[in-house]
Amino acid sequence: MKEYGSDFHRCDHDFRGASNFFDVMGCTRMYACGRHAIDAIIKHGGWKRIWMPAYFCYEVIGHLMEQLEVELYDDSPLNINDDEVVRGLPFKEGDVLLRTDYFGLRKWRTNKGIRVPVIEDHTHGLTTDWALRSDADYCIASLRKSLPVAAGGILWSPKGKQLPDGIKASEDCEKMAEIRYEAMAMKAEYLKNGGDKDAFREKYIDSEEQIDKLMLSGIDHESEEITRALNVKMWTDLKADNWYLCRKLLDRRFKVMEPESEKIVQPFSLVLLMDSAEERERLRRYIIQHQIYPAILWRMPEDSEFGVAKDFSERMLSVHCDIRY
Repeated sequence: MKEYGSDFHRCDHDFRGASNFFDVMGCTRMYACGRHAIDAIIKHGGWKRIWMPAYFCYEVIGHLMEQLEVELYDDSPLNINDDEVVRGLPFKEGDVLLRTDYFGLRKWRTNKGIRVPVIEDHTHGLTTDWALRSDADYCIASLRKSLPVAAGGILWSPKGKQLPDGIKASEDCEKMAEIRYEAMAMKAEYLKNGGDKDAFREKYIDSEEQIDKLMLSGIDHESEEITRALNVKMWTDLKADNWYLCRKLLDRRFKVMEPESEKIVQPFSLVLLMDSAEERERLRRYIIQHQIYPAILWRMPEDSEFGVAKDFSERMLSVHCDIRY
């Protein structure tokens, strides 16, 4: 196994070719990251309050709290009644609802009858049945979490609603991307020939800190070129093949998070659910010793009132299985 983990290296595979990704999404806006896509549509929509699922990235939730009121609702990957939950929320004028497809495993949901605008986050499944047939007002996704690019977030409207004006990449974004592509190239060289791991790790850390500090920006030139040339469907189909192979090879004692539907399954990663936080930590340390670098998505506040979501966050482990393997 290679030392891949969350940070992509420069991939020398040729995945260029025809792809209907942008054709299906129609008019899009591209940003430096997924957070900027949310920022842009919130500013455009002028909403006063956003309803966010309790199981989510709390760095993003904290960022949103600086812009508008945030209310959390009880949703997590273990919730099969999320539609009932969102339809029972006490919406008021000026609200917007955000729904998410956890790990690309959820089947299609309709937003028909929901009386506030709906934003869907399809970061974990760019080409799932839900993403391709969405009836949300707006959809957003982080591209850099699943594609080999230094930066990238995308916004589109399945209903053909007006989008914010497009913006160019800021100078800071272009500089950040340059550093990250240097890190990606250095990591690719390291994977082939070995060398100093700390050298490229410093660049990854530096560029990640820069992304966190970026003001609203369009996507950098190189990342946009790669994204538009990439056959996204082929990339995600091959990842799905790996996912099925991993699931088949795993010991049955492992609980693997399964898709709700077999139709156009595009899992984000192999998500394992352990029996306890302690068991999760033992497994995490063991596979790191064998050069497999999993992710924990996401750590929730200790005082969270959403027990099921917090319990899931403490027992889950996300193992990358994309086409780099």
